[in-house]
Amino acid sequence: MKTDELLANAPHLPQWKELPDLALYMDQVVNLGNRYLQSLISVPITASMVNSYVKKGLMPKPIKKKYSQEHVASLILITIMKQVYSLDDIHEWLISNVQDNYQENYNSFCKAFNTAFADLDLHHFNLELHFDESSRAELALNLIIQTVICKIISEHLINEH
Repeated sequence: MKTDELLANAPHLPQWKELPDLALYMDQVVNLGNRYLQSLISVPITASMVNSYVKKGLMPKPIKKKYSQEHVASLILITIMKQVYSLDDIHEWLISNVQDNYQENYNSFCKAFNTAFADLDLHHFNLELHFDESSRAELALNLIIQTVICKIISEHLINEH
């Protein structure tokens, strides 16, 4: 993907007030989650994923098969984080960082994510295709290494408490 395409499709995680404030059925939650995260995920969210997250205690149980803003927010957080972290690490992070004031902590996560992405200088990464394969491979390798290092540090912080 070219830098301009990535910038044009820059993700925007919705704040709490942007989430629907009404009871939703499973298919609506899945469709909404996929719409919010379409530019961030390669594997679409499914109903079985949502059921698994509920079963593992990552999301609250639905009330009479209906899902709330908290469910949608949970689905967004889990889906983003599971690209890098295990479900156990996500569960630990949710319990220690989000659960007490879900709305405020969800908003903080989204604001930080949106700001970090907006502040990212994608041109710095030289994503255009005019670079040779060895330059692209070197950039990919450096990003992989940075990602792994950041994951190690953040896992340590998550599991430290």
